[in-house]
Amino acid sequence: MNAPVQRATRLIPELLDDIAQDARWQALDLVARRGREAAPNLLRGQAADYHGSPLAHDLLLGLALDQAADGLAATTVIQLVDLNFLLRPHELPAERCREVRAASERLRGPTRWNDELVARIERNAAQLERVRLLRAHALLNERFWSDARIPADDQVRARMLACAPHLRQRAETAARRAGGWRGMAGRLGLPKTLFSWL
Repeated sequence: MNAPVQRATRLIPELLDDIAQDARWQALDLVARRGREAAPNLLRGQAADYHGSPLAHDLLLGLALDQAADGLAATTVIQLVDLNFLLRPHELPAERCREVRAASERLRGPTRWNDELVARIERNAAQLERVRLLRAHALLNERFWSDARIPADDQVRARMLACAPHLRQRAETAARRAGGWRGMAGRLGLPKTLFSWL
């Protein structure tokens, strides 16, 4: 197994845990602010906001929020949200995957929605954090566009697949820019290991 694939294999569980933790905190926040009775419906409303997003992260967060809502509706305590069941692949049928890939090819290249997606990520992150976020979004899209458990139609799946290379390219551009920070760190006498993850 080559190094990028090994890194990706390690990162997916970490990213799923981060998403599950985010959903759990949102559930705790809603229970504290709006009460336990209202929280499940509010969580389901937040989850619905993510349907149709071409970012796998958003779709996965929607799944996690639905899971948190179901847990709250069934018990008096907030259940642990767990997305680890997604680590076992559950692919769409091969013919449908081919159709989504073909639709994705037609969407490749610079598009307004693709640029808006990247702008949203970059707007919410500092320079060095952008590289990690863009790479994580690309990785999640590449891994989950064909997962049958993701609540997305074929058009959304095609967009997920089409924007993954764009996200990865933007991540590499951001990494090159951040590489300038490594050089500056050396000139200032700061340890370059601060930037070793880029």
